[in-house]
Amino acid sequence: MEQVLYFLATVAVGTAGGLLAKKAKMPAGGMVGAMIATIIFNVWLEKGVFPAQLRTVIQIFTGAMIGSKMRRQDVAAIRHLALPMVIVLISVFSMNLLCAWGMYRASTLDLATCLFATAPGGMSDMPLIGAELGGNPGYIAILQLVRILPIFVLMPPIFKKLVAWDAKKHPAPVCEAPASTRAGTSPAKPVLDEKTKILRFLLTVAASSAGGLLFKALGVPAGAMIGSMLFSILFSVSTDRAYYPGGMRIITQIASGIYIGLRMDRAGLMNLTQLAVPALLVALAVCAFTALCALVLYKCTKLPLATCLMVSTPGGVQEMALLADDLGADVPTIAVMQSVRLMTVAAVAPTALAALLSAMA
Repeated sequence: MEQVLYFLATVAVGTAGGLLAKKAKMPAGGMVGAMIATIIFNVWLEKGVFPAQLRTVIQIFTGAMIGSKMRRQDVAAIRHLALPMVIVLISVFSMNLLCAWGMYRASTLDLATCLFATAPGGMSDMPLIGAELGGNPGYIAILQLVRILPIFVLMPPIFKKLVAWDAKKHPAPVCEAPASTRAGTSPAKPVLDEKTKILRFLLTVAASSAGGLLFKALGVPAGAMIGSMLFSILFSVSTDRAYYPGGMRIITQIASGIYIGLRMDRAGLMNLTQLAVPALLVALAVCAFTALCALVLYKCTKLPLATCLMVSTPGGVQEMALLADDLGADVPTIAVMQSVRLMTVAAVAPTALAALLSAMA
């Protein structure tokens, strides 16, 4: 019973923080506000509760939201993203290796911990994989959180200004992709009655749930998120009946913010004192490599600068898609490229880093 009460309290605090930040017009306010409020609550009382099983639910609903925005013309535009994807992947692995080496030389942490603390994968997956290869999972989790926090606290205002700047500078499409994929816009749709909206939403969630649960059962990294997104896209593209209501977007943002916020507790905060140098290196490296990768993308492709910055930011498919949706950016492009990055890191990083550790042993 006590756990239920603290769960309700955690949700109430996170919801209040998310709604206040949203009302204050903070970029990605639902997620950032909920995250900050939850961190304060959990560090203060150490009673934050949010069942791990709900992470799968959040991922499925986020996948449904992303997939519902994808249309046939958006899928056709994906073939134009080959060069940006290659640039992002090269930048991601370069950042991982250089940042890990700098952290290893500047701190007392072992190389395995440094490599997985800076790997741009999942905040939950990297500590588990790192522990198997001799790293410290607690330190990896804390440093992964430090890597994520600046992205959602410092980046949103920058993204917001860039989206507005792009809208003024490029009022018309600037690349070969269809107009529907630019700045999150889509062709005009017929007005739906409430009964039809509910039915389409339930069908969208059903398709997403099937994909998310299937991929999770198959053991695919971030499978619930990727599977739900792919099945939602298939449903949307094949039927043109996918629907995700605006009210659910803020709920999804808040739930995601609560989950991220609970990764930080009092013990984690205390550990930050001895991880000060590594944490500073991680934060600086993320900002520097994101800016550098975005600049290269912007110069080598026809993507808008705001999109280049968001696809270069190693913040995760779910979080970056929610942020892009909140700012009215190009959600399909960002979601697709972030998914490719995540799947590549999940598939390649453990083997590559293990080989590197063995070679240096």
